[in-house]
Amino acid sequence: MVALLELPTEVVCAIAKFLPGNNLFSFRQTCQGINTKTRGVFECAYFQTRYVMFERQSLDNLKAISEDPSLRHAVRTLGLCTEHLSKSEMNKLRYAHSPLQVDGDEIPPYFEDSVAQHCLVQAMRKLPNCKTLVLTDAHVPWGSVRLQKEAGCVLERGLETDFLRGGFVQYLLNVMLTAAAESKLPVEKLDIYLGHMDEPNCVQPISVSLLDVPLTQDKSAPAELNLATLTSLRLILCPYPGDSKDRRWEPAFDRFLAMFPQLSHFALAFDGEEQYDHHAVFPRLSKAISIPKLRVVEFARLEATVSELAEVLVRHRQTLEEATLRDVKLRGIGSWPFLLNILWNMFGVRRVTIKNCLIEDEWIRDHCDDMPDIVCITDQRTYANVVGWIEEATDWMLKEGQDEFSAIDPAVQNPSYLQLLLPETGGLVGQ
Repeated sequence: MVALLELPTEVVCAIAKFLPGNNLFSFRQTCQGINTKTRGVFECAYFQTRYVMFERQSLDNLKAISEDPSLRHAVRTLGLCTEHLSKSEMNKLRYAHSPLQVDGDEIPPYFEDSVAQHCLVQAMRKLPNCKTLVLTDAHVPWGSVRLQKEAGCVLERGLETDFLRGGFVQYLLNVMLTAAAESKLPVEKLDIYLGHMDEPNCVQPISVSLLDVPLTQDKSAPAELNLATLTSLRLILCPYPGDSKDRRWEPAFDRFLAMFPQLSHFALAFDGEEQYDHHAVFPRLSKAISIPKLRVVEFARLEATVSELAEVLVRHRQTLEEATLRDVKLRGIGSWPFLLNILWNMFGVRRVTIKNCLIEDEWIRDHCDDMPDIVCITDQRTYANVVGWIEEATDWMLKEGQDEFSAIDPAVQNPSYLQLLLPETGGLVGQ
């Protein structure tokens, strides 16, 4: 032990990082010196990211962390999880000691409980290094195991009722945004990551129709919230067919984006049971996306026409620097070269990344061996190579008579359309 204590703190920490949780706890209890040297490793492993649920004891734990002089500085990411008791289960479980008690058939208390919301605000005020907020159904929050044992049932995490009316998940998002604004949390990044395809425990992504500014306390009008420090927003949306017909969500989505005046990084992906937006929601969503300071954008898992995708990108040409397209389907001969020409000729764009877009089918891959799954265009040479790969694949498809690719997007054939999109280039792209 003496020899171990004589090692530099950096070496002791490097050793501690390889220890499993229980072994790390035992290691820290050997002596005060080891405990002190490994405190940073301990805080990073267990407090850098905290997942809580909107339940009094879970939030009390977060508040206790925020009041600790050391642990409060360790929290970098705060995740609010959607696990909760259903209305019927909540009515069965009466907490005599808790303000969350309900009577009869009243609405579950998390819809009206100002005590828990106040607790969240108080905790956020004392987390100076918390820069990321996450709304998720992929992680187990602190207190959920205890609550499940007390209730004798599995907690709910889904959005089943939210499509029909404002439900718990929508309320939880509004509470999180309101608390962040009220507490002046220095948040820089917001991830609404429900239903992530890579997380086996996820249930359902949120619908775009549920994104709006929270209402005022009397619910008479949208609240005036401004998260001026937030610069990054990542969304996973459900390609819910009803959203393609219902026009009521568009003004709400505009208000939602307006809450983040400094937003510069925006990522949008579709997921859920369909796991893809087959030209259902994105056509209208592309017209609604307007972010004045957008610098970096990513679109993923969607199908679009070249005009829909080009117009939303060109709308931000004065500020856009990087664009990533992942699992995006553009049908029609000439669509990809046309889109890449537009992007490559935007004055500020310095990087275009394409992931699993150009060769979505194995039969194309077999006849275009040189085309990689991921290409990053940063110079003229790479740009020319990508266009060459596309032309090679196109020639093969035409020879094989692949009808689904034979249609040409009207925008590609219209010279005035290009002039309209990029008037500053005179319509001369690909030069």
